[in-house]
Amino acid sequence: MKPHRRRDIRWRSLAAATVLTLSCASTFAQAEYAPADVPEHPVVKFYPGAAIDDFDIKAFDAADMATGYDQASKAVTIETLEGKVSRYNYNHAEGQSALEIIRTYEAALRQAGFSTLIVARVSELRGLEGPRERSYFGAFRADRDAEPPLYVNLEVDPNAGAPWSVVTIVEPKPMAQSLPADAASRAAGLARD
Repeated sequence: MKPHRRRDIRWRSLAAATVLTLSCASTFAQAEYAPADVPEHPVVKFYPGAAIDDFDIKAFDAADMATGYDQASKAVTIETLEGKVSRYNYNHAEGQSALEIIRTYEAALRQAGFSTLIVARVSELRGLEGPRERSYFGAFRADRDAEPPLYVNLEVDPNAGAPWSVVTIVEPKPMAQSLPADAASRAAGLARD
């Protein structure tokens, strides 16, 4: 009788540990940011009614961005742009279509002064790696006085009823960092050695 009881206790312990692990994992997987806790881009505003799943803002980084589109060949031109890079991942309400979401983005970006480079289903485009075929992709450009243009790329995935989107914004600029005087002299000394 005792070995059976030990097995029962082990089984209960294993089941309790599994439930605890799964509940912790689902808590972390469902964590979203409150808009007040996320710095909003000054030009590209948050998507209304969507939950911010993740974000990343770097003062200087690089991102592969669609910067052009050839209508005849349906080929997308991808360039690696350097500058301030902001990425926002959103979860959208169930029942919203990917087309509705991308058209809402497009209208808001046009109102903010962007021109549309491309909006299409990923399956219709050549040169895009990664996004799923049922996704929509958009590339936008805003020309700015005496500054390089601002680029926005977005991907909207229908995700079986609960769509998500990724917005990548690049403000191209050269790196404006310099070495402190003592570091520069040490670097010069290393070069002589």
